[in-house]
Amino acid sequence: MAPIYFLGLTTIIDRSASQKVLSLPELMLPTIKTLDSTDLHSAALVCHMWSEIALDYLWETAVSLAPLLNTLAPMHYSEEESNWTFVSNLDQANWSRFQAYAQRIRIVEICSTKKQWAKPVSMDSVEIAQVAVPSGYNFPRPVHLVYRGMGQQRQNPNSFILSLLNFLSVVSTSIKTLHTFETSFVDWDSDDAPVQDLFRRFAELEGASLESLSLKHRYYFSNSPAIPNLVTRHASTISSLVHDVPYTEQLWTAIRGLHNLKELYIDLELACSSPNGRRDTVMALNDITSGIFPELELLSIQLPSTDVDVEERRLEVFKCISRLTRLTSLTMRGRTPIMSYADEMWSVGQSLRRLDTLSIDANGWGDDPTPGTSSSLVSILQSFPHIKYLATGFICDSIPDTSHITAHSSLEILDLGWSPGPKAPQEEVVDFLRSILPRTAYVVHAGGGGEATWSETIRLRDEA
Repeated sequence: MAPIYFLGLTTIIDRSASQKVLSLPELMLPTIKTLDSTDLHSAALVCHMWSEIALDYLWETAVSLAPLLNTLAPMHYSEEESNWTFVSNLDQANWSRFQAYAQRIRIVEICSTKKQWAKPVSMDSVEIAQVAVPSGYNFPRPVHLVYRGMGQQRQNPNSFILSLLNFLSVVSTSIKTLHTFETSFVDWDSDDAPVQDLFRRFAELEGASLESLSLKHRYYFSNSPAIPNLVTRHASTISSLVHDVPYTEQLWTAIRGLHNLKELYIDLELACSSPNGRRDTVMALNDITSGIFPELELLSIQLPSTDVDVEERRLEVFKCISRLTRLTSLTMRGRTPIMSYADEMWSVGQSLRRLDTLSIDANGWGDDPTPGTSSSLVSILQSFPHIKYLATGFICDSIPDTSHITAHSSLEILDLGWSPGPKAPQEEVVDFLRSILPRTAYVVHAGGGGEATWSETIRLRDEA
């Protein structure tokens, strides 16, 4: 290609230069990872390097084994059976092609879907592939499994259950993260719900492997030992636990064995809602903070109204949390606002010297008439002098006297969440933020009704 001359400088535009630009990781990766599936298919045709990355994203998540097994031999979908089957044997199967795609699958998602290609494979066809796989080739070894419950499949549960069985037959030994969400009601006498099969499968593995376990089953009222056995089996490896499920005594016993737990997310009101449970929420929190989790660094708790509104119970909650001196992140949410009692949290802040992330009432407080105020924000900053990130919600109708207050020295981000727009005079709010925050701290707001007012206030504060 002929050179282009401009102001005495020579720019040679050629094919290799274009390829080099398109191959720069800082340009290529951000571009490809934001594409939808249709555009990813197109990106895979650009060049070899783009193809490798685009295929990684295209095959990262599997909702059915059908697309993968279809690389071995043609498959047919049966409307009557709602599944896929091989229409020929695997004598001519290209196992290298199969392996190239199988190794890219990192996430398995079991969910309700109407898409034909996402429907399950007959177990006969799965078993045919398992028997035929040559030495040195493997089925997918994903590290994440997401189970989204039956949902719309309640009218046709067989297809959903088959999807579950497809994956449980081939991938469970490699899973490190198990996330389950079930909207169906599981009653006391039920031991055959699909999710129970999932729990049993992981409880029966020869060795512990799960590192992160998330169970969101608000309507799981079962005496089945499936969940306790699952927790017990992987007790030595679980470091992160999200438990939105009613607890039985057997489950409480299993949880106490998680001595390597670093992260715990728990809705205390739901955990103690089991009719056969013996603990109230404060007793449960006392149990959690009594030293059974010596490595705990992150705690996120949802508190019922009684634990916030009743002074005796509220102070006991703060006392329990103060024991967790290794915490680096604390999230507290309540049915009623917790920020209203910020002035009672001094001892919590003085005990949690390692804490750098704090979230209180960050998601709002519904229609409760007594949320935290500007004075509450000041109390929190004084009580927790070492935090770097604070997410909270409060009303700013008036401004307290801050003449005697020294600006917080370590805060880097104040996240106002969904706080309503301030009613106090804008100039006073700007001066208030300047007086309590370091000049280098960022102030952000999630949006909602107060977005415009807060955005302007934050802009004026940053211009100072």
